[in-house]
Amino acid sequence: MIETVTVIGAGTMGRSITQYFLQRNVNVLFVEEDESVMKDAISSIERQIEELEEKDFISTRKDDCISNLKTIQTLTGEISTDLVIEAIPEKMPLKQKIFAELEEKCNNTTIFATNTSGLSISEIASVLKHPERLIGTHFFTPAAIVPLVEVVKGEKTSEIVTNFVMDGLEELGKRPVLLKKEIPGFIGNRLQHAISREAISLLESGVASAEDIDTVVKWSIGLRMVLTGPIEQRDINGLNVHYDIASYLYKDLNNSSAPSPLLKEKIDKGETGLKEKKGFYDWDKVDYKNSIKEKDEKLLELIQLISQNKTRGD
Repeated sequence: MIETVTVIGAGTMGRSITQYFLQRNVNVLFVEEDESVMKDAISSIERQIEELEEKDFISTRKDDCISNLKTIQTLTGEISTDLVIEAIPEKMPLKQKIFAELEEKCNNTTIFATNTSGLSISEIASVLKHPERLIGTHFFTPAAIVPLVEVVKGEKTSEIVTNFVMDGLEELGKRPVLLKKEIPGFIGNRLQHAISREAISLLESGVASAEDIDTVVKWSIGLRMVLTGPIEQRDINGLNVHYDIASYLYKDLNNSSAPSPLLKEKIDKGETGLKEKKGFYDWDKVDYKNSIKEKDEKLLELIQLISQNKTRGD
């Protein structure tokens, strides 16, 4: 159903979304005004597709994928495409401006999608003459690997647009989930931040080291959540058991409405994580590009294993 896609923005998300569609034999028009950023993005996409091909993670050849890619720096002339996905910085005026421009350059059958992590779809669409054609498609990093896409309707998004995007993404191998309500942060980021808030609070309170807190998550609830989500697990454990624990535990959980002082302190020191070699962990002796590559490959192996088991009915 989705044969041609335009992706705007060649940052981390834009290039990964582009890579995914190329791997699925979709023609992609890639838009990025910064020539050096585009050059780096194409190099990254080619390298990653080649590595995936060598390890049999994908069946498509790199040359075939790249032959479906066209790049431009600016939105000049008429844009003919089934779907436009915007992946520019999380600033409302920028997103509104780009979609208003797109509305003038695309035919009336083109569907617009924003990859925002939590901004209001309705507010972005408010500047459009036809807000019914805009929808949210929140991909998760790395978008070329993680199957889930949160699909978010605005107040005026049409059912035709919604069905096209849901069906199209599913046909291309993604697992789209449709939100029934438009809320800040959508589902994934709300759950992720709730866990992170408590984890950082535990670290700040001296309950355990960062490594041990992560170990608890990775080797207990993290493993289990691959197969059983948090709501399903309540049924398995027993809702009465959950209620009894929640009755005494909730009042002791972190419920701060502002980010942790420890997090702010780290940022003020420039200790912002892997690329700076310092965050909650000391990354001084880690090659961050290879570290991310190894994690991505393990994630692909895990996804393939789970998919195979589901196919067999395990």
